[in-house]
Amino acid sequence: MEKKEILLKMLELTHLTEEKVKAHRKRLKVPLGIQPEEIIKKLEEYQKIVELKVPTKNDLAALAALIRQVEEKVDALEEKLLTQDCRKKEKGKKRKDNNQ
Repeated sequence: MEKKEILLKMLELTHLTEEKVKAHRKRLKVPLGIQPEEIIKKLEEYQKIVELKVPTKNDLAALAALIRQVEEKVDALEEKLLTQDCRKKEKGKKRKDNNQ
């Protein structure tokens, strides 16, 4: 291949590459003013978000079950405290009645 042919092929490839970039930008609805570096940065930011561990439905169901268990235990403790408080008040009344 002669230099001239090589240069023509290079120009043709460059033109094709530019057309492909434009086509991809149109398909992705990326404004033409955005530089590739900006696109890469946005993709990296998106990747970081995706890499965050998002809880699954099973995770949320397990968490809900644990919350229910805790609520039941709190209710049981509250009931015990109320019962003990009532007993103390009754004992206090009986003592007052016996003393009078």
